[in-house]
Amino acid sequence: LVSLIGRGNAGHKDILDSIENIHNIATGKLIQQRRKTELNIHKTMTGYIKAVQRSLMGETIYFNTRPTHLMSMVNRVKQKYREILEDKSGGINIAFDTVVHTPDVYIGVLDFALINILENLLTNSIRKVHESKKKEQWIHLSTGEETIDGEDYTVCRWEDNGTGVIPGRKQSIFDGDSDKTEEGDHGIGLRDIKNTVESSGGFIREEGVAGEGALFIIGFPKVTKVEEIDYDEDLEEEVLCFPAVYKQKKIFVVDDDMQILSLFKGFLQKAGIQDVTAFTRVDDALAAVKKASPCPDMVITDLEMEPLNGLAFVKKLKDSGISVPVLVVSGILFHGTPTDYSLLRELNMLGVRDIVRKPVDFIELFDKMQRILA
Repeated sequence: LVSLIGRGNAGHKDILDSIENIHNIATGKLIQQRRKTELNIHKTMTGYIKAVQRSLMGETIYFNTRPTHLMSMVNRVKQKYREILEDKSGGINIAFDTVVHTPDVYIGVLDFALINILENLLTNSIRKVHESKKKEQWIHLSTGEETIDGEDYTVCRWEDNGTGVIPGRKQSIFDGDSDKTEEGDHGIGLRDIKNTVESSGGFIREEGVAGEGALFIIGFPKVTKVEEIDYDEDLEEEVLCFPAVYKQKKIFVVDDDMQILSLFKGFLQKAGIQDVTAFTRVDDALAAVKKASPCPDMVITDLEMEPLNGLAFVKKLKDSGISVPVLVVSGILFHGTPTDYSLLRELNMLGVRDIVRKPVDFIELFDKMQRILA
């Protein structure tokens, strides 16, 4: 709808049709329509959501409709919760393993939506497994494929050996019913998971045994042809290219994940910035910034790193009197917790210019880098 109006040449019928499509998405009618027209619900929802979000923020409208690689998101979540899963001082040592039927399992939901699903399931399982006080504690994720009523689904089985769900709550847990009562708790989050899964044309149910553990069966419409859902590569080349005046800029990137560093460096150089230096340690990056002449035009840093994290890095830059624009890229923010707000305030006070959420939307990164470099 925003795209149509923004072009300035949309007819009355076009706008009404667009509004009707949004309504159909919200009411689930497109799930039935999909079977006849092969309409990809994920692509439609992504387009509208991102268009609205970016236009409300005053940004240029882009569309990113790539389906999400399941194991990439699982690995990010496992890394984030590694210390909790192995908190032996707190009596927790949970084995979390995954078995996928094929390495390239794609799920037709937004990347951050899939992360929210995984985090909700994981934190709930950790609590339930810990409460069970069993000697061996485990969480298991496996995938497969099923055909239901002629439709192909990618089915995820999320199991744990915690306290499980009592029979009387197997349905109500998806309606916001939580057995957590502590102040500040946000509940299990299964209602949000159910809404996300069903909006993609999928399903979720719980089939575990109380006292033995939980078993969530989650089905998503199978993504069979990733390249057809991907956005146009020619458009990507045209849009994601920095103006010539920026091509001599010097960029430092700091992250303890070599794979992410490689992605960042490849993206920046493809977009026209050739002077990109990557660091896996904060100490090395800090020393390089101090020695650099002239100073880098921008530093892009992660927050979760060891032994020094990104926050410590930004503090050391400020304490050293170094004035360099800093862009933070992080997966630990934007969950709406008091800790998030406190950290955001601190980053703001330290002069951080902007923040990009992980997993990275490179179009968002591109837009924010352009504004900072300008």
